[in-house]
Amino acid sequence: MRTLLVIWFHLLLLTVVAQHSPYYIKKYTTADDKPIAQIWQGVQDKRGIIHIAVTSHVYHFNGTSWSWTTVNLGSANRQILY
Repeated sequence: MRTLLVIWFHLLLLTVVAQHSPYYIKKYTTADDKPIAQIWQGVQDKRGIIHIAVTSHVYHFNGTSWSWTTVNLGSANRQILY
């Protein structure tokens, strides 16, 4: 009985500890910016900046804020090379 109680206590403790994350997680929705119809590719460069190619822009995320580069209308913007 005591062994079962100890096992139960350890499982309960692991469950409580596993719920805390050291990472800050933010969910971005369409209310944060205009919705994107098609994402072609996403890459992360050596500096840690994430680049996302969509039909009309390349979005850049530095971990704090978003910026973008507009591409020429009609250009094939489907792949980012680094």
